[in-house]
Amino acid sequence: MTRFVGIFCGASNADTRLLEQEAFSLGTKLASQDYKILYGGGTQGLSGALLEGAISYDLNSIIAVVQKHELDLIKSTGITCHQVASVSERKDFILSKSEKIFILPGGLGTFDELAYCVLCKQSGEYAGDIILIDFGGYWAFLDDVFEKMASYRFIKQSDRGLYKRISNLDDINEVMV
Repeated sequence: MTRFVGIFCGASNADTRLLEQEAFSLGTKLASQDYKILYGGGTQGLSGALLEGAISYDLNSIIAVVQKHELDLIKSTGITCHQVASVSERKDFILSKSEKIFILPGGLGTFDELAYCVLCKQSGEYAGDIILIDFGGYWAFLDDVFEKMASYRFIKQSDRGLYKRISNLDDINEVMV
């Protein structure tokens, strides 16, 4: 049986050199554990590093979930592509197929994907794990955000457990069970 994991992360040429090695290692690690990685199809930034890590182990270990206008860019890598009509459909497809979702640092798109995944978990539409890879404390601010929402009772205290946060890839085995 094929096991899928979804990855959401930054795909721009932001200053991510320090994080790209971690994204590369995550791609390699997941591919070596026979997971099929579903991701947004980026070839730059953390997405590009994740792609390179996965295909360094096995070209067939990663699937790009892309819109039609993105197909030409990603097809040159030789990996499998799944075409969707919109960004919303991409999120839904990745979430519906994945037993785990990993979220690495990124910008507004990644933040939107994080919020959407947590909302789907809260509403019961997604039962898998949501794991934030907290390189350099990137996602630490979420504790304050969730605490503030809970203090106003917009969320329950228990909603703070909708995601797990790990600080480095050494901790990944704890969340892979």
